[in-house]
Amino acid sequence: FASPYSLFRRGAYLLPITQVLNVRKRVNEFSSKTLPELVEKFIPKLDDAKKEAEKRLGVEVFNPLDYLSAEEVRNKFSYTVRFVQMGVDPKLKEVSEAFYEAEQEKAASEWAEYKDEAQQALRLRTKEVVDYLMEKLTPAPDGKKKIIRKDMLKRLSAFEEVFTDLNTISGEDKDLATLVDKMHALMSGVDPEALRDNDTFRSTVQKQMEGIKVELDNMIVDAPTRRIKIKKETP
Repeated sequence: FASPYSLFRRGAYLLPITQVLNVRKRVNEFSSKTLPELVEKFIPKLDDAKKEAEKRLGVEVFNPLDYLSAEEVRNKFSYTVRFVQMGVDPKLKEVSEAFYEAEQEKAASEWAEYKDEAQQALRLRTKEVVDYLMEKLTPAPDGKKKIIRKDMLKRLSAFEEVFTDLNTISGEDKDLATLVDKMHALMSGVDPEALRDNDTFRSTVQKQMEGIKVELDNMIVDAPTRRIKIKKETP
């Protein structure tokens, strides 16, 4: 759902307003269910490591107080999610009209640079999907066919579900959208069994996907990236 790369400090991403409730729901599910389950799987491994340390260090060196209890470890796993609106504070206008307009121009310039970088980031993310599909469709060097499962198409579907929102954040990359539409038209309704069993069909799909890959590769450029820094809050 979020921007394809972090523009801000680590762990901060842009999010389309249309996905705020969806993301909040998934975050709550992770916090209430997934994270506790993962921590409980980790606790026994911690106990095993503690026993191994005791065995290695011996009774004269080993001190159980050097190690956190299971409850202390559980309390170490936490995170905070905040939804922050980015932009120029309208209250600045009350201080100085000229200052407010200058800040607006500065922000517009920064976002214009971001969109160029975000566009390339989304193109690279699309390339990962295309490369994955190409790898599955292309026979091994010895001519042996790769195993094709439904998961291959699920990965494409998952990407297509969020592409429109990601593309909106990235500034409406029409060329990339056209390419993704081509990929959707090519793979929509494709039966994995047909790809596995019909060499002619598989070869046809592979060649068309290769054409999409070439177009996408030509759209990707190497360029330095910048980051907008957000000052950490001090307690």
